[in-house]
Amino acid sequence: GMVIDFGDMKKAANEIMEKLDHAYLNDIPPFDVIEPSAENIAAHIFRELQIIIPECADMLHSVSVWESDTSRATYIRS
Repeated sequence: GMVIDFGDMKKAANEIMEKLDHAYLNDIPPFDVIEPSAENIAAHIFRELQIIIPECADMLHSVSVWESDTSRATYIRS
């Protein structure tokens, strides 16, 4: 009963992160319209994962974005 291959999830996450890493987020949609806060970044990554891996969209529960070793924001499906 594997839900998703962890390699596939990592590949999808890396695809999303390549667009965000070392970039001026205010120039990248949707952050050209909304604040690029950790909370909004977590929500964005959650939605993008649902698009990239649609067969797991209903199973995805949450995404956390760490700002430091002790500070994070987590988006949880409502």
